[in-house]
Amino acid sequence: MIIKFYSLWPYVVGIFLIYVFFRKQQNKLAKEILWASFRTTIQLILLAFALQEIFKSNLLAVTLIVSLFMTLNSSGQIILRSKQKVINLFWISLVSNVLAIWPIAFLFSMDIAQADWFEPQKLLPLMGMLLGNTLSGVSIGLESFMRDFREKNNEVLTLMSLGGTIEESTSKFFHRALRAGITPQINSMISMGIISIPGMMAGQLISKANAFDASILQIKMMLSICTGTILSIYIALRFVRKSFFLSTGELCLK
Repeated sequence: MIIKFYSLWPYVVGIFLIYVFFRKQQNKLAKEILWASFRTTIQLILLAFALQEIFKSNLLAVTLIVSLFMTLNSSGQIILRSKQKVINLFWISLVSNVLAIWPIAFLFSMDIAQADWFEPQKLLPLMGMLLGNTLSGVSIGLESFMRDFREKNNEVLTLMSLGGTIEESTSKFFHRALRAGITPQINSMISMGIISIPGMMAGQLISKANAFDASILQIKMMLSICTGTILSIYIALRFVRKSFFLSTGELCLK
């Protein structure tokens, strides 16, 4: 175990040299780099210890509890990243993740693991990759919609006064937010295989897996992430839009 930690020293030295280089010119940036590097190291080490214990179980209940914990944290991150405050935003993001990401993760695990697909060692890494990759998209989409809605709610009121429904009056903001949230994922998919070799495929290749098998697995993951991101943003936007209106259909910015 100690030997494995000792192998990190060249990478730690590299980050420390970066810190020294930037310290005089951009001290704040240097501290952020150092703190982020320290935090990711500690978090991943603690994660490894936790997963060793979790993977000893093959119970669906354990997988669901850990998946819920991961989803709660993902929803919490959306709250922290949001500059616009909306009542029930945490629960909105939680429900959208459960409805959009969980089914995709389950189907993906069934496809690649087949027997015992619900075991923590098979399902949780997939759940983590899907939640992690959709987090930014959902955050961007919600932030875009809430900002536009608050800044330009007069447009919504005008359209509604002319007889437009809630969906029709907010359609421009809704689709703009959906596009903003999914655009980074689309850009990533377009460059994949030409500019970059994605993480899952790279890991498979390093472990000497067949290149075609690795590419097929990565394709499944990227399409799953894209589907999950779009569905999660769409569901969250529907809930957030609803929160801006009273049951009578009147606009109510909270």
